[in-house]
Amino acid sequence: MPDNRPSLGDIARALGVSTMTVSRALRGRSGVSAELRDRIHRQASALGYHPDPTLQRLTQHLRSRRQSGIRAVVAAVTDIPTRIEPAYCTRLRTHAAGRARELGFAFSVLRVSPKSGGWSAALRALHARGVEGVLLLPLVAPTTLEAAPWSAFSVIAATSSVVAPAFHRVIPHHALNARLLIARLSALGHRRIGFIGTHTHSLRSLDAFPSAIAWHHARLGLRCTPLLHPPATQPDIVDWARRERPDVIVLGRESDLPAYQTQLASAGLSPAWALAAVDPENQTLFGMDERHDLLGAAAIDTLAGMIARTERGVPAVPAMTLLPGDWHDAGRPSSHPDKLQ
Repeated sequence: MPDNRPSLGDIARALGVSTMTVSRALRGRSGVSAELRDRIHRQASALGYHPDPTLQRLTQHLRSRRQSGIRAVVAAVTDIPTRIEPAYCTRLRTHAAGRARELGFAFSVLRVSPKSGGWSAALRALHARGVEGVLLLPLVAPTTLEAAPWSAFSVIAATSSVVAPAFHRVIPHHALNARLLIARLSALGHRRIGFIGTHTHSLRSLDAFPSAIAWHHARLGLRCTPLLHPPATQPDIVDWARRERPDVIVLGRESDLPAYQTQLASAGLSPAWALAAVDPENQTLFGMDERHDLLGAAAIDTLAGMIARTERGVPAVPAMTLLPGDWHDAGRPSSHPDKLQ
């Protein structure tokens, strides 16, 4: 149905002035003479002009955003509950939040839960919050999402957990990190490098650590099969350690370490330990510092560019940014700041 309400253009044409002049006069802005301002108001009254309330609300919203310094709303999304969130995810999320606020974005976290409606409800919540940019964090398990509902958002994935659709990604350079880990462990005199991790961790890291460790043993003519298991199971690591005889064990999850150390010590086994992703403030363990500070900042920087370009939905050609990590020596804190605020 056509909208026959008089517009600013109708007033401008009737008086032979510009639409901008009419707009400035009706909003009480400077730059319009008192005589012309009166003429414009009389003409608006004669035509029955009334401001569009929807446009007024939009103008007020944009003005308040400019005044507050907030450029847009960014939300980090994950389905990992807070109580079981790995330290890796916490560090990544914290640094992403810090970078977002540095750039003037409002930042929030949305945790997807089947009890609250799952991903469909989460997308509705993102719309309701006025979210423009979505940062997908690691998920509980590899997940396939529908493509269509994401068309309203700029999306960057800081994880390989999202199997499909293929969004732009900013993730650790797992293959390079695994090779560096092996090189450092070898330099410390370790030959038989064991690996214990979940199937989901291996998928999230693109199978980099088991693959690199297999390559290492093949070069040396050795065999030490990685122990991969479902997330909810407790593998028999004593039987595995006796069979494979690792002199160092790389763990995919730091939270598993205390129980595994106790089990092997009770069996009279005492291998060295390293972490695929270590807390850079940990002074007791070797491992890879995946530089969550750089990952979080790079993901937000990429997302900011997408928002500025109004690049929405699933990209035709997804790009992947791979960031290398650093080796972390036990007994020596990381050389870069990584304090959680």
